[in-house]
Amino acid sequence: MIPVLRHLTIKLRSIAGIIEELEAIGSPAEAKTFLILMRVYCRGDMFIFAREVFDEMGRRGFVPNTLARNLNINGLFKSSMQPTVEIWRILITVLCQAGNVPLGFGLFGKIIDLGCLPTVVTYTSLIKGLLKARMLSEAIGVWDIMVIASVAVDRHLIALDTKLY
Repeated sequence: MIPVLRHLTIKLRSIAGIIEELEAIGSPAEAKTFLILMRVYCRGDMFIFAREVFDEMGRRGFVPNTLARNLNINGLFKSSMQPTVEIWRILITVLCQAGNVPLGFGLFGKIIDLGCLPTVVTYTSLIKGLLKARMLSEAIGVWDIMVIASVAVDRHLIALDTKLY
């Protein structure tokens, strides 16, 4: 399967082209289609293409599930590529929800150092985790960073604002 997909990738020049070709022969683009493509690309150490499948999945309105996210993250680390803002958000959110807030906070510091701009969802997840872990000064520090970065505040953060001050 890997050589076939490698050949199709070269021939059609894009993941969108492969999906369109599959649709042309009567195979509709479904979530499982994208997952199969991602798995085959990952097994063939073609992580860049697995990442493209992940992105195409989102462009076509499919919400990546845990398997898709795990394949993407695994591929990023194996290929030494820098994770996207979305991947950092997922890692920080999961760590905070699992109760490992200090590690999530550490990752937040790392993405800031790398020059990556966290999303409002990342800030919300981290601040909630810090408050739950009773790390109030750190939560206020993250809030201040968010304000300095001019991140638009959503309704979830407005609710947290009253808990901070």
